[in-house]
Amino acid sequence: MTGITFLCFQACEKEDNTPAICYNCPHGHDYDLTEMQDYFLAGNLKGLDDAHFRDGQGDIARFLNPRGIAVDTFGNVYVSDISTIRKINTDGIVTTLAGRSVMNDVEYADGWTAAFNNTVDVGVDGQGNVYVADFNNHLIRKISPVGFVTTLAGKLSYQCDYADGQGTDAKFCSPYGIAVSVDGNVFVADGNLIRKITSDGNVTTYAGAAIDEQGGDTQFGHIADLAVDMQGNVYAADNGNYNIRKITPDRMVTTVAGGTYGYVDGQGDAASFLFFKGIAVDANGNIYVTDEDKIRKITPEGKVTTLFGSTGSYKFIGPYGLAVDALGNVYVSDNLIPKYDLFSYTAEPGIGIIYNIGPQ
Repeated sequence: MTGITFLCFQACEKEDNTPAICYNCPHGHDYDLTEMQDYFLAGNLKGLDDAHFRDGQGDIARFLNPRGIAVDTFGNVYVSDISTIRKINTDGIVTTLAGRSVMNDVEYADGWTAAFNNTVDVGVDGQGNVYVADFNNHLIRKISPVGFVTTLAGKLSYQCDYADGQGTDAKFCSPYGIAVSVDGNVFVADGNLIRKITSDGNVTTYAGAAIDEQGGDTQFGHIADLAVDMQGNVYAADNGNYNIRKITPDRMVTTVAGGTYGYVDGQGDAASFLFFKGIAVDANGNIYVTDEDKIRKITPEGKVTTLFGSTGSYKFIGPYGLAVDALGNVYVSDNLIPKYDLFSYTAEPGIGIIYNIGPQ
């Protein structure tokens, strides 16, 4: 049994007969991607070819399945791309920071020739170290600024588990989202738990299990992704409860917005969400989420609006990861994959695009 998603691209014309880049599949969806070129940073908008991965500048580069993204203090963008971590510098040049472009070759290795087994998300600290949620290896990996990979926490296993502890004594169960605070603590979305890893690799359960009367007694559903603001507040995109949760530094949990399944903008619990993939927060406390094919914004007061995807020509097909830089620019990974086997983690060449949609 396989799980397959198809995306189909074709040349088309706009109403004024000018060329356009369209997405069209038998199930009836039809998107004009031409206007999205205004926000293009790197990747391929021109169609499929035989290159799974390719480094290079702008549209010369190829991404297979870009998902989680992060941005450092210098404006470099990091992208989790199946079995590799890619880096986009401020000139739009894409390089492979770590990992192997041949999937199912080696599933785990540290060092200069590191291997990952399905990277889902990335985070970056103030020194330029990149942290990776290595989903199938149940590990959290650390990449130095020059590309040397170590295992920060978790025990290599093909079976997931939960255990707090130091370094490899800790256990994770398919870690998904990851975020790094300004003081260097790493927060991990691990099923319905939020785990915290200190800089020396000590792992504790931060919220989501009955471990104390504050953060621990609040139950989460499946947490898709995490973000951390400058004050150390953690934000969780909770797909199990269709809401955005906030965990303060003293581990008090509140709901910022949402709580029901659907697509409604509004204030607080009057808003509804469909399915989160990514979350980010800016310096002013505004939260951004990818919700199905939409980019939505939640103010610090809990007001939810839709920025992209509901109306007009600016639309995404498979928005996934989000990141915000120091200037307030919002980066989005758009995951346009033609055919992907979810069980063997193999794929045909895809169209992965990274956008900078600017301050919002």
